[in-house]
Amino acid sequence: MAMEEMSELSINHNPTTGQPDPIAALEQQWQAMVDAVRRLRKENGDLFAQLQDRTTRLQQAEYELAQVKQSLEGLQQEKSQVTARIEDMLARFNELGHTV
Repeated sequence: MAMEEMSELSINHNPTTGQPDPIAALEQQWQAMVDAVRRLRKENGDLFAQLQDRTTRLQQAEYELAQVKQSLEGLQQEKSQVTARIEDMLARFNELGHTV
């Protein structure tokens, strides 16, 4: 009999009677549950940390996007002003050309 089988037998069976030990089986199941809960809590913590990191990165990206949009609006206004000034200068230049 292999060592694993002997240790499993001693855990699951009463050493004096050789009968199955229901308490030992419950202890094993309980330990398996405890291990699973620990593993799931760790996984949950890891996932929560990832969520927080991604939320922070999303907020930063949204902030940067708002800044870029604001900058773009400013540039569009500036372009409109420059275009209007150039068109005004061209109109005055054309007036000079027609009066000469």
